[in-house]
Amino acid sequence: MKKSLICIFMAVAILLCAVGCSNTENPAETTAGTTAATTTATTPKPEEKFMSETLFENGVTDFQLVYDGKDITVKSCVDAFVDFMLKEHNVEIGASDINQDDKKYGKELIIGNARAVAEPVIESMNNRSDFAIKVLEDAIVLCATNELSYKYLFGYFEEMITVGGIDNLTLTSDDNVVYSVSEMRDMSYIDYWMRANNKTACDLELIKTVFERRNNTYEGTTLPYSLYVPFDYTPDKNYPVLLFMHGAGSRGNDGEAPLGTGIVTNLFNLEEAPVKDAIIIVPQCPAAQKWVDMDWTTGAYSVDDVPESNEMKCVVDILEKIFDEFSVDYKRVYMTGNSMGGIAVWDLLSRYNGIFAGAVPICGTGDVNKASVLKNTAIWTVHGTNDSTVPFDGTENVYYAIKEAGGDKIKFTVLQGYGHNVWDWTSKNDEIYTWLFQQSK
Repeated sequence: MKKSLICIFMAVAILLCAVGCSNTENPAETTAGTTAATTTATTPKPEEKFMSETLFENGVTDFQLVYDGKDITVKSCVDAFVDFMLKEHNVEIGASDINQDDKKYGKELIIGNARAVAEPVIESMNNRSDFAIKVLEDAIVLCATNELSYKYLFGYFEEMITVGGIDNLTLTSDDNVVYSVSEMRDMSYIDYWMRANNKTACDLELIKTVFERRNNTYEGTTLPYSLYVPFDYTPDKNYPVLLFMHGAGSRGNDGEAPLGTGIVTNLFNLEEAPVKDAIIIVPQCPAAQKWVDMDWTTGAYSVDDVPESNEMKCVVDILEKIFDEFSVDYKRVYMTGNSMGGIAVWDLLSRYNGIFAGAVPICGTGDVNKASVLKNTAIWTVHGTNDSTVPFDGTENVYYAIKEAGGDKIKFTVLQGYGHNVWDWTSKNDEIYTWLFQQSK
């Protein structure tokens, strides 16, 4: 980052002038009252060493949005912003795809890599949460590193316009300023988006927004998976990892069905919500396959007699690649899963015990013969006594086998009278997942 961070809105510009351009914005102060104060602001003087440009004056704009329509992320954000301005404020903004019309305009709002002037701006970004702004004589360049950065940036525009009025969106730049969301707002993307959309809880729409879709191929098997990385991620910090293994009802190849069970959403809505600061991996099993090739209605199987499935090998390969790509706290790698995914948790703990510091298998079953392997692992397992899908005694037998082997790190919550679906209760239990994230190897 070339220079000190300067926030993009006039409210913060005033604050910077007052305190010497050294403070970042406090979220508690980002209110309608703070924004409204900017309407009395004067244009910054040249000696203040930063330029500013107001996008809308008297409800209109002189800027033409210029973007590359081949970049789906950029196009979707531009389309959404244009639609928002027309529907909510009756302001029509011209938007031009350089693939269809590459002519120059009087004033341009250049989104992403649509002009050569954007190249040095893009090169200046090196964090996955970065976005950058460069104010030129007749153009403003807006670039971001990924989909979340773009959505955050345009969402911030919309919020400021809604709160402060149509003529309140002013961009500033000191030569070429790189921003990251955490520095600008001092709050997580999840918390910001809930506030911006007047929501008191995280929902599936938001979960799908903050998880990135990926695919992984290992030895001929391809799995889609969803990945969450804290928006303020920095390689200077080590992050815990949570692997979520879904149940049979979420199988497929869309990469999204496992997010729709409600479990992931519930975890983000916990009071402590330690998942917000973790890297979360959610792989998806193909429709006709199982994580573990066993008959789960029996409630028992032998790990040594059941070969590791290709899908599980692919999951382990995903883990290894995430470990290589990101800065991970190897002492705090966790796992949770429900039903077929609960079985997968027990299976992975038995085959790759050294990786995980703790796990929460939900209504699954494991191998009693692996008790000596599992006895030193922190496990909190949950099962309903009336489960007719995966028998209750599958978990009960493993629990007692571990206890008999000398294991003192296992907890077992028995839900009397509950059937198979105990994952909703479990994922809403703050105590369980706060405990999980306290475990360390």
